[in-house]
Amino acid sequence: MFTQISNAHTEVVTSLVFSPHVVTTCEGGLLCSTSGDDTTALWDLRAGPGVSQRAAHLTGHHVGPVNHALFHPSNAHTLLTASDDRSIGCWDLRRPDRVVGAVSGFQEGVNKMLWLPVTSDGCRGTGGSSSGGGGSVVSACDDGHVYVHALALPDSGSESATVAGAAPVPQVGALVDKFRVSTSTVNDIVLAPNSTSILITASEDCALRSWSLRHAQQMTNTSVGLMEDRLLATLDEFENPVNHVVVVPSGLMAPVESRAAGEDPESSSSRSPAGAAGDAEESADAAAASTGFPRAYQQVHGGDDVEDAEVGSDAGSSAGARQPRRATDISEAAGTACWLLAACSECVFGVDFALRVGEFGTGARAFVGHQDYVRGLEFTSEGKLLTVSDDSTAIEWDLATTDPIRQVKLHEGLVMSSAVSPSRNLLATGTDRGELRVWRLPFATERIGGSP
Repeated sequence: MFTQISNAHTEVVTSLVFSPHVVTTCEGGLLCSTSGDDTTALWDLRAGPGVSQRAAHLTGHHVGPVNHALFHPSNAHTLLTASDDRSIGCWDLRRPDRVVGAVSGFQEGVNKMLWLPVTSDGCRGTGGSSSGGGGSVVSACDDGHVYVHALALPDSGSESATVAGAAPVPQVGALVDKFRVSTSTVNDIVLAPNSTSILITASEDCALRSWSLRHAQQMTNTSVGLMEDRLLATLDEFENPVNHVVVVPSGLMAPVESRAAGEDPESSSSRSPAGAAGDAEESADAAAASTGFPRAYQQVHGGDDVEDAEVGSDAGSSAGARQPRRATDISEAAGTACWLLAACSECVFGVDFALRVGEFGTGARAFVGHQDYVRGLEFTSEGKLLTVSDDSTAIEWDLATTDPIRQVKLHEGLVMSSAVSPSRNLLATGTDRGELRVWRLPFATERIGGSP
C-alpha cells in the first residue's frame, strides 16, 4: 500500500479522480475525492509513501451528496463538482474557499459529467474558451436526461472573481441542449473514441444506448425537449442496472468474428449478457473464471410501448419490431470499431461498438468473478483491466482472454469508488465509511492458481 487516509470523509466516498495536470515520473499525484458528506477534498500525494496532505477542502456550497468531480482538460485550476442538490459547482483551486460559479436548472441530482472536446467544427457550446476554463460540459442526471451547458467562467485568477459574503453565486452555464435518454436514472456517460457527436449512456433501466449529439451551430435552448431523432441504438439485454461504461483502449481486447444477421444464435454459441451471467452462476468455478460469448445484439430503432417512445425511439418503425443490426465490416484496427465495458451488478460485459454508425456490434465478453456490485473499471500500464467491487476486492483481468489474473483484498468495508493515476502506477480506492487507500501498481500478490 502507498498510503491510507482513514477519515478522509465522514460519509461514503462517491468518486475519485487524479488531476491530469499533475503527472510525476515517480509515485504521487493530486487526488480528488467526492463524498456523501456534501464535500470534495484534494489530496497531495507527492510527499511520498505513507504521507498525504489535504491540499483543499471544498465545502459550503453543495447541500447534498457530491457525486462526481471533473478537472478542466486544459486549465489546471478549474474543477467542477456535481451534486444531488441539482447543481454543478465551479471552483478555482487557487482559492478553494468558495465557488466561482454554478450551473443550475437541473430537475434532479447530477451523477456524472464529461467535457466535449473542442474542434474546428465540433460539438461544443459558444461560451468561453477552453484555455480559460470555459467549454461545454455534458451531464447525466437522475431525471433521465442528458444536459449540455456552455460554460463561460470568470477570470478566476482575479480578485473580481471572488464571491464576497452572501452574494449570490454567479451562474456560469448556459443550457444549449437537453434530451431524454432513459425512463430512469442515467448512471454514466462516455463519448465514443475520437468523436464529439456520439454519446453512450448507461442507465438504471438496464440498458446501454448511443445517441447523436448536436454540433455547436445546432445547439440552442429552443431545441430543449424530447429528441426523437437522437437515438442511434439500444442494448437492453442486461438483467440489472448498468452502473458504469468505459471505452477500452485500442488493441487490448481480442477481435471477434461478426455474425451475419439472421444466423442461428445457437450455432455460434451466442449468449446475451444475461445469459452469460446465468451460465457463469451455474458453473462451480464461475467466481474464478470468465468466458466470452458472441452475441448478435439487436438495435431498438422503434417500439410500440410508452418507454421506447419516451427515450426517443422512432415510432414509425414497422410494428415496433426489433431489427437486428446489419452485418457491417467493422474493425478496431481500421479505426471503425471499439470495445466498451459495462458494469452490471457483480458482472462486467464487453461489447463491441461500430463507431461510424454508432451501433452495438455482434461480439460480447463476460468478466464474472465478483460477489457484489462492481464500482470501478480501470486500466493498468500493462494493459490489464482492474475491477473494484462492493465485495471489498479488486480483480485484475487479462483483457485478451477474459481470464482473471489475481484478486486482491482492498478494504474491510464496501469499495465504492476508484481511480488510477495518470502514470498508471497508483490505484486509489474509497469506501462506504469514508476511508481512502492508495495502492502501488502492478499488484505483486500471487496469481489465481498459484502461477508466477
